[in-house]
Amino acid sequence: MVTAEQMSRTLHTNTLAPLFLTKSLLPLLQKKDLTGNPSLVVNMSSILGSITENTKQGGLYPYRASKSALNAITRSLSIDLKHQNICAVSIHPGWVKTDMGGNNAPLTAKQSIKGVLELIEEFSPAEHNGNFYDNTGTKLGW
Repeated sequence: MVTAEQMSRTLHTNTLAPLFLTKSLLPLLQKKDLTGNPSLVVNMSSILGSITENTKQGGLYPYRASKSALNAITRSLSIDLKHQNICAVSIHPGWVKTDMGGNNAPLTAKQSIKGVLELIEEFSPAEHNGNFYDNTGTKLGW
């Protein structure tokens, strides 16, 4: 079973750090660019943070809880910062061949990044703000 230290460390890294980084960057995010497009906070989440999708495996408590909490923060930021022309979105990069993802993962880092960047480039405040997507642009359940 998970220890309190593991849980605390993971929540700090995956949940609190992104929130407080966003808070510290607000002065920059509030600046308008020449296009008038909103600033965008992109939180890297995980399908493992989806409560909807967690139907077979369970476990991984620190990671799942931290990514679920990050998704909740993303949704709240999308509401709270909208009046400042700042949007927020959570993105699951896919199962990627990394130290964490392992060699059996189907995506290379390059493939994952390409999909994430395409989603960011096609971001529409009316359609995407406050939602959770995978690297292909598919909307995911919370």
